[in-house]
Amino acid sequence: MRTFTTCPGCGDVLAYQDRRTRTHPGCQDPQGYEFELEREFLAAAEAGDNALADTLAAQLDGMFDRPPRLFDAALAYAEMGWPVFPLRPGTKIPFPNTRGFKDATDNRILIRQWWGRWPMANIGLPTGRHFDVIDIDFRHGARPAWDRLRAVDAMPDVHGVASTAHNGIHLLLEPAGGGNLTRAGALPGIDYRGRGGYIVAPPSILASGRRYTWEVKPSPVITAPRRPVPTRSAGAP
Repeated sequence: MRTFTTCPGCGDVLAYQDRRTRTHPGCQDPQGYEFELEREFLAAAEAGDNALADTLAAQLDGMFDRPPRLFDAALAYAEMGWPVFPLRPGTKIPFPNTRGFKDATDNRILIRQWWGRWPMANIGLPTGRHFDVIDIDFRHGARPAWDRLRAVDAMPDVHGVASTAHNGIHLLLEPAGGGNLTRAGALPGIDYRGRGGYIVAPPSILASGRRYTWEVKPSPVITAPRRPVPTRSAGAP
């Protein structure tokens, strides 16, 4: 499975290998304090310095205890060209008397109004526009199928990876123009989300305190302005 992210130095597509993959050779990494802590934690763990690794892990955990900056994140998605819509605080559910993903917009004025009214609203992102999503839920038996898919290299290129609040995975792909598919290809615990679907976006947080986080930030392939995605005609494979 090939995975791609964005180089923070030049903004171009970067092939992702592991958590040490930050920039292209020669590009400067402008990332901040959190990333420096993570680098130091990985180095300490590899060196077997458990005391330092534990200290750095506690500092990283403390950063995740802070309230999420949901409004800032919603605006950031809009700046990427991704339409957003608000979800009820602590949930994955749209607000009553709204149209959910059908209301999604990248209009900054409307986004400010929404999060001004509901500052702790979680963030919804419609699928099938800038990206499709393979939704892997290990609670529902996805592990064997997921391991098989990776073993036979049956996955399309991935352009972003998010961890869900229930320890699942969202794999972001280029949009194919189709709709949603539950138990994709009869694979337990694995759904495909295209047109007519949505996902909960980082840094949304559920009532349990569990958060959505980016493991691999989206690549420019799905954040750049896109042409309309052709829909499949009736009867098409």
